[in-house]
Amino acid sequence: MSVRGQTTYDYLLGISLLLIAITAVFWLFPQVFDPFFDPVSSDQDKMADQLAAEVIETNATTTGERTLNVSTGTFTAKYLAELKDRSGVPDLRKVNLTLRRSGTIEASGGPSEPSGKPLASSVRTVRTTQAGNLDNCTTACDLVVRVW
Repeated sequence: MSVRGQTTYDYLLGISLLLIAITAVFWLFPQVFDPFFDPVSSDQDKMADQLAAEVIETNATTTGERTLNVSTGTFTAKYLAELKDRSGVPDLRKVNLTLRRSGTIEASGGPSEPSGKPLASSVRTVRTTQAGNLDNCTTACDLVVRVW
């Protein structure tokens, strides 16, 4: 009777082929791991939150919570540079501030967002004063801060 059991070599060959097959699947389909990686780093999220808080704090009025004294010309390049300096955001980071109401841009400042690149963003609901020229935002607008 020539009954042969599994030898050590058979076992090692089987395990090696299994590991090679698993490695090949992960190498050929790297998007399997995409749900486990955040496209935007947490420091960029913190920067966006900090910048939104700084915009509200520096432009706030005494008439109400989150009521800003801004106009369409507020978000200039000089204002954004000062805002980044006060908030400690590095110069290599790009910042875009936008006031939106129902999807319509009421005021904006900073470079345009790159397409296809994930951006850290922070959204706050604010109002503007009657003195500014943003009449559509006297009830509510979304202040959107994007960092990349």
